[in-house]
Amino acid sequence: MSDILKYGQGILFMKVGTHADEPLEEIIARKIREIDSAGYAMWGYGGNTCHPTSIVQPFARDYTIGKNNIYLCMQSMESKHFAAPKRAEKYSIDGVKWEDIPKGVNVLGSRYALVIKNLSMDTGESILCAIAINRTNKCLTYIVTGDKRAIQSISQIIPFIKKINYLNGKFICLEQIILGLIRNGNLIKIRKNICCAHNLDKTLS
Repeated sequence: MSDILKYGQGILFMKVGTHADEPLEEIIARKIREIDSAGYAMWGYGGNTCHPTSIVQPFARDYTIGKNNIYLCMQSMESKHFAAPKRAEKYSIDGVKWEDIPKGVNVLGSRYALVIKNLSMDTGESILCAIAINRTNKCLTYIVTGDKRAIQSISQIIPFIKKINYLNGKFICLEQIILGLIRNGNLIKIRKNICCAHNLDKTLS
């Protein structure tokens, strides 16, 4: 986040929470899947503070002249938006020309939407988050991954998503597993098995 919140950076800020009777954690999981599938998602919202044609688009046009990125920064909040989750079938940039919203991209119970290309997560991290969010019975004892960037990013969102608070302290990186094997096993045998496939993980080998 410190790489984004700096002087001169283009930022759109909004508060987010339950929307169209869908909890925030489920919205995030769904948007992750949509981005992985379609390459982008539409983040629906309401209100005129970020009106598309009078606020967002003029800001985006002015800021992106120098090919700069604009970041959408969101803060979670308690929300009582329990409107019917009706899916929008069409979208328009100018309110005049309308086009079909592609299958796999869903905007529910919203009048406006922002197109987002990622949620600051790479593919592996997205899969981990989606699985964790949808495992409501807390059956995950530990999650093991070799993606340390994923662990760092997930550690930042866990405190804000109640549904996955139980995962705090349950992520283990691959290097920790190997270190445990070295401490309690046969170092020569472990080295032999890792180095026989050195092209798979150059750091370990």
